[in-house]
Amino acid sequence: MGIAYSGSEIVHATLAAGSRAEAIAGLHSALVQAAWEWAPLADGYKYTLTSPQDLKAKMTLRDTGKYLGPGASTDNPAVDIQFMSFDETRQGPVHWLRVASGRTLQVVANICQMFVSRPEVTADFAHAACGGIPWVPVPLPGSECAVERGNDIETTEAWWSNGDVHAVWGFWSVRSFRHSFMLGYPATYAACRNGDMLTSPSDSTGLLRLIPYAQQQSWPFYLNPSPITRLFNDEPLRVEPLLAWGATGKQGPDGKSFARIKGQVWDAFWLTEQRAVEDVETMDGFEWINYTYEDNVRGSRLGCLYLLRETAGGGGPGGGGLGNYAY
Repeated sequence: MGIAYSGSEIVHATLAAGSRAEAIAGLHSALVQAAWEWAPLADGYKYTLTSPQDLKAKMTLRDTGKYLGPGASTDNPAVDIQFMSFDETRQGPVHWLRVASGRTLQVVANICQMFVSRPEVTADFAHAACGGIPWVPVPLPGSECAVERGNDIETTEAWWSNGDVHAVWGFWSVRSFRHSFMLGYPATYAACRNGDMLTSPSDSTGLLRLIPYAQQQSWPFYLNPSPITRLFNDEPLRVEPLLAWGATGKQGPDGKSFARIKGQVWDAFWLTEQRAVEDVETMDGFEWINYTYEDNVRGSRLGCLYLLRETAGGGGPGGGGLGNYAY
């Protein structure tokens, strides 16, 4: 495999989020520029996402009058983001983004995914949400895998999302891909393949995650050196950001669901060392921006997710991209 270039328009924009109306207008403008199909709702917009592999999902962006303060508090107004299946029968949890006077958000989006966060801000809650349709492997017709696994090997539906605020207790921060490759427990996420949607809460072994390409760490993590995987010249790896999650109907011997690789994030790579949030790196002739912040206690000590922030050619994994080889 290689980097999964979508070949679509890439939008990297900073937008005002001083009010719900401002945040919705700014996000909507960016998503329209990224070629998301949309329809108006009474309180926002509904979008249809179509991946380069013709997989589909939907997302809503709404002003439901949500406040994230405890109880009847009117503190922390927020906008709602929710991913769901194309037929809308499987709906993930709502992810909230807080708005406030002087606040800004940034979004990196392509035709079938988006990553939203507060620029250069790490110590916050309800400031990050992401989701979309991943690149998925396509078996060759008549191949050994297709014959052995039958219809199960073909992916007809795949989408995911996660956010950094608890789905029920809106004032409680939880880990997301803004923090780490691995979501915490509990977590606010959804991950669906072929009608099987895993969502929070779930067994920690089946949580949605990125594969970190690293050795196991010993507890306490923050007192031990990070087991960073490097090349022979001491450079970190720049590898495919593989997505994995469990299943609701397939349980392990101890009754738990175990994460299995389902695909990879489009227009992105995983760097196997820590970098400052919003760090920009040039690779393969294009600029990429780090979405995952550096924090030895709560953050991702094992690497960072870099997102393509300018339009590139391609159209599939390795479409002009770089791969990693051992020989």
